Amino acid sequence: MPGTIYLLKPKANLDEGPSELVHEAAHALHWEDEARISNLWRRNFQAVNQPRSEKVSRTIGRSGIIDDYATWDYIAEPVDSENPRGEPSQVFSLWGTNLSLYGHWEDLPETVYTIINEIATLPGNLSEVVTDVVIDPSLSGEFFAPRNSRKKTSGWDTEAEDIAVHTEGFHYAYHRPQTDWGSKIIGMIHNNPLTAKRLLLLIEMGFLDPETAKILLQR
Repeated sequence: MPGTIYLLKPKANLDEGPSELVHEAAHALHWEDEARISNLWRRNFQAVNQPRSEKVSRTIGRSGIIDDYATWDYIAEPVDSENPRGEPSQVFSLWGTNLSLYGHWEDLPETVYTIINEIATLPGNLSEVVTDVVIDPSLSGEFFAPRNSRKKTSGWDTEAEDIAVHTEGFHYAYHRPQTDWGSKIIGMIHNNPLTAKRLLLLIEMGFLDPETAKILLQR
């Protein structure tokens, strides 16, 4: 199994904002075949990796990048992932997914249904790599933690967020085109060939459904 996805809370629908689960599941799929995916991404796109405090919006826009978070370089800005403390309050194993919940949940059945439904509706091949999910509201943020100690390539540090942010963003624009971020992304797809190229490559690699490109390219 590739690793564990840690989330603060389940998200009932995209009206609450882009899906953190899609973002972290994209990391999990990337990790499954990290060297090939990183190399393919690098051959198609020039990395724009700078400390986040020094991002230049014009440079990012020319590169077809939909959000500056996609340019995060873990070599320049390493991050330590935290782990939940103690034992989970609830543990479930449903349809190939292990769920661990920390804290108190007022409506446990609805919470579990929300998580399972979000996993089941993940785009592309993402649901195939989501095997372990931890929900802990006390964490400082969402993240994906690989289980094995296999050595990653430098591409993981420079391409990981580029791939995950664009998977999350295109998925969101497909479902919520009228939002500010959704309409911005659609505009970039139509006006910047590098943004459209990112969309098509993510579909080719199994991160998104082919229907996503068909609809976004027509809007």
